[in-house]
Amino acid sequence: MKKIIEIGRGFASIKFGAEMTDVANYLGEPEEIINSGDSPNNVIAWHYWSHGYSIYFSEKDNYLFGSISIEDQSAVLYEKTIFNLSISGIKELFLKNGFKEFYEEKEDGRVNLVIRDAASIAFYEKNGKLRSFDWFTYTDDDTDKTIWPK
Repeated sequence: MKKIIEIGRGFASIKFGAEMTDVANYLGEPEEIINSGDSPNNVIAWHYWSHGYSIYFSEKDNYLFGSISIEDQSAVLYEKTIFNLSISGIKELFLKNGFKEFYEEKEDGRVNLVIRDAASIAFYEKNGKLRSFDWFTYTDDDTDKTIWPK
């Protein structure tokens, strides 16, 4: 399976908003499942360690597929192998693909790029090199409601 990152839409052929059974039918059973948090903020993480990614289902969104984290070096974003890019190269890639209004937050090796009225993206770096890339559903800034892809 080609690991294609689709900002605000999903991963490969799985759209954000898919039910757990649909994700399992496409990706297979996860190697590890972790429940974290108490209601109403529980998140279920499906880890596919040997494939280099994890899928997340939030109670807030009725346990629909809503975010992913990837460490697989072959992952592709906008036809670029993202792990081959520097952090500044990733920012430039977003600018070239129409994301103009974003701001950056940094903490403990994590860089959060938040794109206004769009997707939230987080990536972890070490010495300027990408280690992990996370992306989430679109969220309406005014209502804080999830915007599911069509």
